[in-house]
Amino acid sequence: MKDKIKSFIDSKTFYIILSIVLAICAWLLVLSYTNPMKSRTMEIQIDFLNSDAPANLDLQDQTVTYPKIATVTVSGRQDVLNNLAASELEVTVDLSEITKAGTTKLKVSKPTCERLGVTINDYYPKTIEFTYDTVVRKNLEVRIKQDNSLLKEGYAFASVTSTLSSIPVSGLASLLDSCSHVEVNLADSIEPGTLDANKTAAFLARFISTTGEDITHRFNTEQITVNIQIAKKVNLTYTLSGKPAADYYVSKEGVSPAYVLVVGNYDALKSLDSIPLGNLSVEGKTGNAELSVDVATKLQPGLSLVTKTTAKITAEIKALQTKTFTVNAEDINWAGKSDQFNYTLTPESLTVTVKGKETDISKLTLASMEPTLDLQDKDATGTYNIVLKFPGLAKNFKDCELVGEYVLTVEIANKEDEPVSPSPLPTNLDEPEGQDA
Repeated sequence: MKDKIKSFIDSKTFYIILSIVLAICAWLLVLSYTNPMKSRTMEIQIDFLNSDAPANLDLQDQTVTYPKIATVTVSGRQDVLNNLAASELEVTVDLSEITKAGTTKLKVSKPTCERLGVTINDYYPKTIEFTYDTVVRKNLEVRIKQDNSLLKEGYAFASVTSTLSSIPVSGLASLLDSCSHVEVNLADSIEPGTLDANKTAAFLARFISTTGEDITHRFNTEQITVNIQIAKKVNLTYTLSGKPAADYYVSKEGVSPAYVLVVGNYDALKSLDSIPLGNLSVEGKTGNAELSVDVATKLQPGLSLVTKTTAKITAEIKALQTKTFTVNAEDINWAGKSDQFNYTLTPESLTVTVKGKETDISKLTLASMEPTLDLQDKDATGTYNIVLKFPGLAKNFKDCELVGEYVLTVEIANKEDEPVSPSPLPTNLDEPEGQDA
C-alpha cells in the first residue's frame, strides 16, 4: 500500500492535480479580495396579478391604502449586485384570491431573480390586506320630521305626507347596511312661526345611520316632495241658562273636546275664532245635564273638520251640603260690650246650621264665621233679643248661607255697688278727767 502511494506521489499525474488545486485556491483567494460577497436592499414594484377578477364578481375596491413597493434584501458577489437591476426581481400578489366582500389578507409571493449568483435573504411586506365591497340596491323608508314651532300660533298640522313612502338607493353594501332611513326635516326650509296655510314643496333628504348620525355627505343628493295640510285650532263655546232646583248648584261645567281642528278656505279659517254650539239649560235640574252636538253642522261652507267630532256640553249638578256648629258664649264676639253692665245670655249655647257648596263647607270653621253680637246701641239696662251675626261667612264664604235666623236674649243689668266696710272703733280711748273708772 505504501509502495502504491509513493509511486503515485512520484508520478506526473500527482503534480498535475496538485497544480490545479493550488491554482483554484489561489484564484479563490484573489477573488475574495477583489470581488467579495455582499448584501443589498432594493425596492421592487409589486406586480398585482388578475386585477380584474374582483370586478368580475361585482366587488369594488374600498381599500384606503396599501403598499405597492416591496423591500427586498439580496446577497451575492459584489460585481453581480452592482449590476443587478430592480427589473430582474419579481414580487407578485394574486388578486384572484379575493372572492367575497369584506377584508381579505393576500400573501405576497417570495421574490424571484433570473440572474445566477443572487440569493433572496428577506422581503417585506409578506401579506397585504384588501377591503372589497359589493354594490347593492336598497329601499330606504322616508320619515318626516315636523316641529310645531314652525306653525303660527293657533294652527296645527292636519297631515304631513310624502309622495314616496320609500326611495331606492344604490351603493356599497357596507354603507347601506349602516343607513337606517332617509329623513325630511321641514325646518330645513320653513321659518319658525310662519306656517298657516297648506304647502307642497320639495325637500332635500337626509340620510340617517342606525346610530342616529347624519351621513348625508356619503350619498348623492335626493329630493322628496311633501304635502303639508294645515288646520286651525278653533275653540268650542256654549252658553248655560237657568237655575238648578232649590238647594242644588252647578259644581262643574265644560265642553269636550275644548277645541277642534278645522281645514278649508284660507280666508274663512283666518276669520274663524270660535264655534258656538248652542245653549244647555239647567233649569230646575237636580241631576247632571248634558247636550251632544255634531260640530260639523255648526261650520260655515268651505270649512270641514280634520276628524268627525261630536262635542258634549256637560253641567254637573250637586246638592248643597250642610254643616252644624255649636256656638257657646265664649265663641261670640261682643261688639260694644261695656264694663258698666253685667250681661246674661239666654240660651247659653245654640246650634247653627250652614249650607253651601261642598268645597266651601269642607273648609268652613266656626272661627272663620266670626259669630258676633252687636251691642253698639244697647247702652241701657233691659232685656234685648239680638240676632247673632256671622260677618266672616259673608266675607270668606260668599256661596254659603245660614239656614234660618238665630236670636239670643241678652239681659243687661247695672253692676251692684260694692258694700262699704264700717270704720273700726278705737281700742285705746282716754277716759275723761273727773270720772271714776
